[in-house]
Amino acid sequence: MSDSRLIVSRENRALNALRAVAALLVVVGHARAYLFVARDEAPNDPITQGILAILSMEHGAVLVFFVLSGYFVGGSSLRTMASRKFSWKGYGVSRLVRLWLVLVPAIVLTLALDWIGRTWLGASPRYSAASDAVANTDLATVVGNMFFLQPIYVEVLGSNRALWSVSYEFAYYAAFPLLLVGFAFAKSWRSRVVCLAAGGAVLVFFGWGVAALFPVWLLGGLVAFYQDRIMEALRKVPYVLLLAARLVCVVLTLATMVADKVAGGSPTTTPPTSYAVAVSAALLTALLLPDVHPRYKITDGLLTFTSKMAHSSFSLYAIHLPILSLIAVALSPNQVTGSWQPTAVSWLAFVGVICVLVAAGWLFAQGTERHTDAVRRWVNARTDRRWAVLRPRPVHAESAPVRGSD
Repeated sequence: MSDSRLIVSRENRALNALRAVAALLVVVGHARAYLFVARDEAPNDPITQGILAILSMEHGAVLVFFVLSGYFVGGSSLRTMASRKFSWKGYGVSRLVRLWLVLVPAIVLTLALDWIGRTWLGASPRYSAASDAVANTDLATVVGNMFFLQPIYVEVLGSNRALWSVSYEFAYYAAFPLLLVGFAFAKSWRSRVVCLAAGGAVLVFFGWGVAALFPVWLLGGLVAFYQDRIMEALRKVPYVLLLAARLVCVVLTLATMVADKVAGGSPTTTPPTSYAVAVSAALLTALLLPDVHPRYKITDGLLTFTSKMAHSSFSLYAIHLPILSLIAVALSPNQVTGSWQPTAVSWLAFVGVICVLVAAGWLFAQGTERHTDAVRRWVNARTDRRWAVLRPRPVHAESAPVRGSD
């Protein structure tokens, strides 16, 4: 029996909210590390230790991002290829606009904020001569970050260590359609071999760290592949049971993210816990395919608000670290970050810093991410015209050579 609350809207608010929460968890994790003392220096009571552990899930949150990216981008590629509407040019434009429209301004902002830090807060270790904000701001690093070569071939730009995942995303965007054509949509053995070789070459070029997390991204694509079957099955599940399953999966995802932090999950280290995060996030994504429609206005309004914040999640992710670095240095005793003790006042200040970062991300998105679709259309229109010029003109009937029947 279907439930009216399981009707899928054009834009899934629940998945949008998951994307926004993942971005927030990244920011919260970095802010905790930049502001508060390490757990072994904090009070040893269970509540304080538990809170500090829960607020340290930034790497796990990035893995959730990868799963969602695989679902949205991989799913779109699957649908367009299956319907024979896939265009390499259109796909390339779409993916590059999505990344560069945020990445390029974020690089400029990072350089500006790091210059401010070096100029006015140079006494802090975060802006000393040996710091990332000084050592990793040369032209080669800037260009390398702009073309997604960090952290494999160049260092991540300045204080903005979060940009490591952008190159991973780009690698998956490039490799996935090539491998998909090679495995499923190639029209000849030659095309199959070429596409599989090209997709494999992309992963080899970007290195083991990128390849090791590719299965995380693919799990999202797997959910997209079985989306119709999942939806059909979930429509038969009573609402209360589906709600309970979602809550259990949320707890499971958070638990695996904490475990991944303890196990040392990072851009260069992929313990089994990283794949556990991916599996739980993929299950949660599947359970949220029928959009959530809360019964109460307050929870429905909260879901709507969180869903809207997803439209600035990439911007928040791309710019929060250089801003946080400045704030942390300015608010820390003797400009030494990571020195706050957990107190009522420091927790309140922590919440204030998070609000400032979220607001900055939203404002940044108004000039960048918000215009993604418009810029895509503009670029596609211009490239379509240039592409048309390069295509051979059709031969008119009256000038066509006469051929005998075959």
